[in-house]
Amino acid sequence: MKVVCTNATLQNRVGDFESIKLLKNAGFDGFDFNLFNCLFDKEHEVNKIGHIAYAKKLKAYADSLNFSCTQTHSARAGVLYPNTTVDFDYYVDAQIKSIEMSEILGAKNCVVHPIIFATIEDNINLYYAKMLPTAEKLGVTVCTENMFMAEKENGTFYPATCGFSAEFCEIIDKINSKYFKACVDIGHAEMPNAEGASKMLKALGKDRISALHVHDNTKIDDDHFIPFNYGGRIRWIEIINALKEIGYNGDFTFEAHKSFHRYPTELLEEGFRHMCAIGRYFVEKLTK
Repeated sequence: MKVVCTNATLQNRVGDFESIKLLKNAGFDGFDFNLFNCLFDKEHEVNKIGHIAYAKKLKAYADSLNFSCTQTHSARAGVLYPNTTVDFDYYVDAQIKSIEMSEILGAKNCVVHPIIFATIEDNINLYYAKMLPTAEKLGVTVCTENMFMAEKENGTFYPATCGFSAEFCEIIDKINSKYFKACVDIGHAEMPNAEGASKMLKALGKDRISALHVHDNTKIDDDHFIPFNYGGRIRWIEIINALKEIGYNGDFTFEAHKSFHRYPTELLEEGFRHMCAIGRYFVEKLTK
């Protein structure tokens, strides 16, 4: 089982390429490349030379480090359908480009957030159905994710699309493609009013899950802390036992980047090295 980490946040500090190198130096087995914002940033190089050329450039650099991209996170911008703030067709096209970039990078999974203000049927018919032909052609698995939203009046968080395991199972079963699976976000499943990650993992089972987002939180906010971080309240033994029970054998992928917002750039590698050590600890518990 590979210990992997997203390069989110690092990109803003050291750039796309240096972020990959930093994760390699920190000891990770692979990286999750974050496409969250670049495809919507007109000043980003990806929009100057084209997404295919940029993906090839990234792949060549990763290859020079003997370091593999195992997963990506697709482009995301604003509140979408039906209360859209961006052109919906343009947004869907960005997801397709994300899948194409994933294939070039060698990533087996591309995490694509569901649209949290749309029904499961609209997510299937108006959204995922438009990108799945590309995913199936290229052999990239699109992973939907369990989401949450804040209640506007008091700011309390509630599970949103795929936020409960029944709905999560429903969308995967209805699409019924080996190239459409779940990315279980452990932190999101432990947010207020959610059912808990261990219950969600067991309900989904091994066959529906292709990816993880691993991070801790206070169970008050979406903190994206490293596990055992001060303030983190997730009971990790329950999560590890659930993963072990279902026989999960995918990558162990961290999305815990917010722990290091205040770190000086010179200490970032050391911080991520500590995260990697926590990943090794978990993997040992999972595989022994």
